Formats: sequence, C-alpha cells, structure tokens
Amino acid sequence: MKTKLKVSFLALAVAGILVLVLATQQGPIVSAGGGEKIDATASVHDFQDYGGVIVINAQNRGTSALIRNAEGISMNLETSDLPVGAYSVWWVIFNKPSECTNGTCGAVDTGKGGAPNTAEGPCCGRPAGSSDRTGHFSASLGVGPKKAPGEVRRGPTLTNPMGAEVHVVLRFHGTPAWGDPQLFTSQLGTFGGGCDIFACFNPQSVAHLP
Repeated sequence: MKTKLKVSFLALAVAGILVLVLATQQGPIVSAGGGEKIDATASVHDFQDYGGVIVINAQNRGTSALIRNAEGISMNLETSDLPVGAYSVWWVIFNKPSECTNGTCGAVDTGKGGAPNTAEGPCCGRPAGSSDRTGHFSASLGVGPKKAPGEVRRGPTLTNPMGAEVHVVLRFHGTPAWGDPQLFTSQLGTFGGGCDIFACFNPQSVAHLP
C-alpha cells in the first residue's frame, strides 16, 4: 500500500503513567472472523532529525501493521535505527481523510477544526533503541473519548475506525531517567517529558491510509 510521509504533529498535553499502562496492557480490540480489516503493512520512515528538522531523504526503517474493526484500531510497530533513549508514541488521526488538503493529510489539516475531523493523542511509550537501536510498540485505541488512554488536546478522538487515516509518530525524549521515576514517567507518557533537559524530536513516523 502506498504510504505518505507528510505527517502532522502538534504539541499535546496528556496524562502520565496511565498512558503507558493502558496502551501496553489493553488487549487487542479485534477478533478473528469479527469483520476486521487488516491493512497492508505500511513502512516506518525517517521524519525529523535532531533539532526537529524534517528529513529530506527519508529512509525505510521498519514496518507497522494496523488492524481495524467497528470498535477501534490496534497497531504493531517494529523499527530500527532509533537513537537510544526514552520514547512516547502518538496517534494522529484524520477521521475524514477525504476533506484533507489536496487529498494529502498533513500539518495544515490539523488546524481546520471539525474538518477533516482531526484527533491527536497518546499511544504508548517505552525505552527503545538499546544496543541494537530497535523499537517495538503495540497499542489499541477504541472509538470515542472514553476510550482514549489520556487527555486529548485536539479533536473528537477516533470516530471512524474503518475509514480514518491513521498516523503514528515516535517521539524521542532523551536518556531514560531511570533514577527519577517522575521524570521517567513523563518521558514515556507526555509530549514534553524531559524536553527541558534533553532535545526532544520525532525521528520516525508511519501513515496508514484508509
């Protein structure tokens, strides 16, 4: 399936450790034979370099699979060549992709209010990119605000699981603060966790088209 690299990302305010717990412990929301739609695997690409500069010659770093049904979505992402550090991972959802600018959902569309019905919120977080610089992330998201694992800064959360364009963005938060539980929790579950100490940026992203 063709993927698009124009991924949107704005500053979000979310809950803390509960984000990690809900994303990692919630089981898959789909079941075999339940009318689910399994997207063709999409490629995870470079997004930003240190300093938040968009990578021009983006390379394929991994794969992401998204499973959809009427109750929500689940994703499994495996990637490589990550800077060693703590990560939060974020959903950026375009519930009405047909209303995106020129058929391409991106940053310009996140400021349109109700159209294209954009939602942004937390997915999951964990330390990644250890000695082998790989990352493995899994999460599920149900329909509606009550199913969101943390505070959602913008939009109605997921409302169109079968037809939404779903972007997933990996955010780097610097060296894991193992000795500071409060800081470490914020690194894994908030947009700005540790960014006053480390240079946060979004090294990789993936777009799942409807």
